[in-house]
Order: sequence, then C-alpha cells, then structure tokens
Amino acid sequence: MSLRAESLKVYRHVHRAAYKTAVGCSLYNPQGFLDYVGVRFAARADGNRRRLNELLSSLEVQEKQLATRGGNASKKAHAKRQLAQERKKMISQYEKYVSTKIDEMYRLAEMLPEAMGNEALMSILQVLGANVGNTSYQAALEEGFINYFHFEQKRTERNEVEEEATSEYQNRIMQQAILPYAERLLLLHRTAVGEHNEKSNLVYLSPWQVTDAIVGTRSGVTAHHMQLGHDHLVLEIDETHNKQILYVCCTRYDEGGSYNWEEEVERVDISESEELRKTLLHAEYLSIAHRLLEALTSETPLHTSRRTTVMGHGVGGAVGLIMGLLLSQRGFPITNTISLGAPKALQGTLERYVAMINPIRIVLAGDPLIDLPVSGAEGDLFVHLGEILLLSPEGTAEDGSTTEEKEHKPEEDGMTADALSNLMNDDEESESFSSPPPQQQQQVEEEDEEDLAALFAEVKDRYNQHFLIEHYVEHLSNPSVPLEYAEGEEVWDEGEYSAMRREESQKPFVSGDERREGDLRGPL
Repeated sequence: MSLRAESLKVYRHVHRAAYKTAVGCSLYNPQGFLDYVGVRFAARADGNRRRLNELLSSLEVQEKQLATRGGNASKKAHAKRQLAQERKKMISQYEKYVSTKIDEMYRLAEMLPEAMGNEALMSILQVLGANVGNTSYQAALEEGFINYFHFEQKRTERNEVEEEATSEYQNRIMQQAILPYAERLLLLHRTAVGEHNEKSNLVYLSPWQVTDAIVGTRSGVTAHHMQLGHDHLVLEIDETHNKQILYVCCTRYDEGGSYNWEEEVERVDISESEELRKTLLHAEYLSIAHRLLEALTSETPLHTSRRTTVMGHGVGGAVGLIMGLLLSQRGFPITNTISLGAPKALQGTLERYVAMINPIRIVLAGDPLIDLPVSGAEGDLFVHLGEILLLSPEGTAEDGSTTEEKEHKPEEDGMTADALSNLMNDDEESESFSSPPPQQQQQVEEEDEEDLAALFAEVKDRYNQHFLIEHYVEHLSNPSVPLEYAEGEEVWDEGEYSAMRREESQKPFVSGDERREGDLRGPL
C-alpha cells in the first residue's frame, strides 16, 4: 500500500476514534475537537511534504549546476551517480519517517477512547476542542496528553502488581493462621482411625493423648474429647483469649471411608430445620449435626460467652458447617467455620446466615469430594458457601496425582462428579428404551454394575492416596505451595427464596415412588 493510501486510512481511523471520544466524553464543542484533529493532521502532512520538496529541490539545483559545469566527463558522471544515490536515500528515509508517524497516529487512536472517565485527559481534550492558544501551546497539550496517558497506564500496572502482592501476602497469612487448627484436627483423626486399622496410615493416639497434645504447654487451655458412634469431637477452650474451637471428625473407616460414594451422588435426601428459615440442608448431615450438638451441650462446657470456631475435614467439614449455622442461631458468636475438602452440605440459605458464620473452604486441587453431592431429591443442585483458598501444589495434576504418576498411567476419563453422575444417568436411561431379551438385559446390567463399581473403587483409591486430612496438613505446612483465593457461590435472598417456594407450591404433588417411575420411564 502506498504512503498516500496508508495516510488516508490512518486519518479515517483517527477521525472515528476522535468522534467516539467526543461523544463519550461529552465535550462542550465536539465539532471543534473534530476540526482540530483534521487541521492538525493536515498540517503535519503538509509540513512533511514541504520538507521533502525542499530537499528534492536542492538536489535538482545541484544537478542543474553539474550539467552546466564544464570539466572531465568521468567526474561529472561520478557526481551524477552520487546525487542519484542521495536522492534515493532521501526518499527512503522520508518513507521510514512517515511510516513511523503513521504508527504514532494508530497509537494515538487507541489512546483517545481511554480518556473517557479520566478527568485530567478529558480536560485536555476540552481545551483542544475550544481551539485556544497558539500552535506551540496546543503541541504542548498534545504532548501532555500522551505523557499523562502513559503515566496512568503505568500506575494501573503498578496497582495490579501491588494488588497481587497484597493478595499473596493475605493468602499466606490465612494459610499460617489455619495450619495450627488443621494440625490439631489431624490429631483427632489419629484417635478416630481406631487402634488396629490397616486401612489408615495414621498412627493411633488414645483420646487422652489427643487432648494432651492439643493443650500442649499453653496456659489457660483445656480440651475435651467426645465420641458418638463413628463421630469424634474435641472442644478446645482457651480462657485466656475467651474462645473455643470445635473439631469435628466423621469417620466410618470400617466401611471404607467417611463418604458414601455409591449413594451420595444424585437424588440425595434434603431436609429443613426450624432454626434455619428458608434453608435446604443435606438430611443426613443435618441429623448428625443435631445429634452432636445435643451431646455437646450436655457433656462439655460449650458456652455462648466465648467466640466459637468450627473446623472439620471431608464429611466433618460439611457437618461442621451445619453445626456452625445452628450454633449461630442459638446465640453463639461464630468467628469462622473452616472446612478442608468438604462435600456440599446444602442447596441454599439466606445471606445473613452465611455472614454470621464466615465460612472458609480450604480446597486441594483435584479433590473429587468437593463436587459431591450433585443434586437433591427434587433435582436441585447442592452448593458451597464461603471464601475459597485453593492449594495447587507444583508437580500435581488436576486429579491430585503427581506428574510422574501421570506419565506412567494410561489416559482415562476424569474421575469427577460429572463422570459419576453421567454413568448413573446412563444406567437409568438404558431402561427407557425397548427392553432386550432377559438374558441380554441381565448381562448388560451386570456389566454396568461392574463398570460403576470399578469407577467408585478408582475414585476411592485416588481420594485415599491424595486428599485425606494428612495430605491437607502436608500442603498447608508448605510455605511455597501456590495459593489462589476466590469468593464463594451466591446465596439466596428473601425474594428469590419466596419466589422459588411459590413456584413449587403451584406444582402438583408427586410422591417419591411416582418420581422414580417417571425417571425410569422413557420418552416413548
């Protein structure tokens, strides 16, 4: 493309940017600003063209003088060649210079819209649009506009760097603040595993050893252990700082883990509590929380006068969240509810309830438990609450395995909640089509059951290898582990919940048996 065509193109580009800026900045004289842009562009183009013509004219004068001068022909030919080379060099330099100015115009066209919302830049454009001052004054304003734009741009970059540094610093503070609680929770898990448990790598501690280890050498601190079936609790009371920490551990190690992987994926039972208005909770976790709180209030010195923190891992974290909600409604001042890799415990609650317990979630990248359960009995999805601190150890794949294990492992489908849900849906949808012969149908069902059992076994194995409480404590104690902070999921407000309940009340009642039949019935 010739320089003339490129110059016209960049002028149209600058004019469009100037028009957009004049409208967006609400200039007092937008047409005056557009006229100023056109005049300045034409003046620069004319000035460049005039300087080139002056230089070429001087070369022509030298060529004429050389032609009229007498002398040696070879010397005259050599002088002509020098003048021709100088002309070519001069034109080449002019083209480079104009190309540089065209690039500057493109950059200026990108700067102009950025003035919208910036009072200093808008004031400069107002003065230029008013066409006041002489040419030198206007050129100084143009230079000031460009310099101030670069200053603002660098300040934004500096602010982003400072925000990242501040965020990293705050994440490290949170990591170091949570680590002591996580280590004491690990002590509770060491007594919950049982004295002779081959499925766990934790060394068994008796209840009195756990309470002594939690208290340590701190003065004014006491610890109380309590066990209800497979569930263990430790209440740590710090009279010096007037606070109490409740550690929750829900384990069923004799059944292969604390989470029911086969049943707690979809269509999980939900329930409501009289103490929590407009809140839909996981029915089993709510039942466990009620039972544990009844025992706590009767057998331990749990009191409303102390600031309370609730902490748990896995199912213990989900139950601890519900316990925090219930305690907050019973007059306990909740400082935080902290969960390590906890599953989802509810489908929705009110924002004021969440603000009263300040939930914090510590999540290890690739933990499959945090995506479960998927939905409740009515088909509505479960959600998480609170701030998230994501731990992403280096050399760890998304599924939690190390990169070395990933290299020696064949590629397979992701063992996530979606994979479990899709496989279970495939089992239900297979019954919606015309049924095959009995023998073939039985064979298909057996194969599906084997696939599902293998999938659950693999998920359990991966979870036990990478995402138990000891793995969380290990990564929390690593000061160089990459951290990411994120806000929690949205919760209901009063209007959204009321609208949802009104919509549900207008639907005809369907019993559980009828719903299951409808799920199995095909579209034909």
